[in-house]
Amino acid sequence: MSRAVVLALLLILPMSSAWGEPPRLAPGQRVEGRFVQERYLKGFNSPLRSEGKFLLAPGKGLLWKSEKPFATISIMTDQGIVQLIDGVEASRLSAARAPFLTRFYEMLGGALLGDLGALERDFTVKREGGTDSWRLAVAPRAADGPIGRQIESILISGTRFADAVEIVKTGGDRERLVFSEQRVMTGPLAAEDAALFAAGAK
Repeated sequence: MSRAVVLALLLILPMSSAWGEPPRLAPGQRVEGRFVQERYLKGFNSPLRSEGKFLLAPGKGLLWKSEKPFATISIMTDQGIVQLIDGVEASRLSAARAPFLTRFYEMLGGALLGDLGALERDFTVKREGGTDSWRLAVAPRAADGPIGRQIESILISGTRFADAVEIVKTGGDRERLVFSEQRVMTGPLAAEDAALFAAGAK
């Protein structure tokens, strides 16, 4: 379930990179897009590939919808993280059982409002580039923390939003994500997405 936490981090960091005026989200706005994820694991000759779409909404949380090779959905809200497989709840981790989720959700909300300082209390963030093209090198400050025990470093590159992400894990595995078709949306959520957020907040 920590994967959804890391994915939220990847999406909110670029929105908070303060070169010029950061692309903050106003009330009622959200970011939607598509992703391709490749996982390079020890013992496998070829990467494990998945693809799908995501939705990140202030005050609601994150939906990470994998379409291929399997239909899975991760829902992150202020109540915790829920995973659905083929529409059926497979696992649930409440914020009450994992207090670090509450802290991370607070960082998520702050970053969506342009507060990079909330993130830099827990992560080192090194920036290169400008408003048109940039790179962020990110690492957990606490190697023995819930994310630091799994993630060694993250390299993010993009333009307005993240376009590509490289994740190096402590065990030597790595992941690459490529984001596309990202856009800021306004108006009410689709009924399906609203229902997913409601299910995650139970």
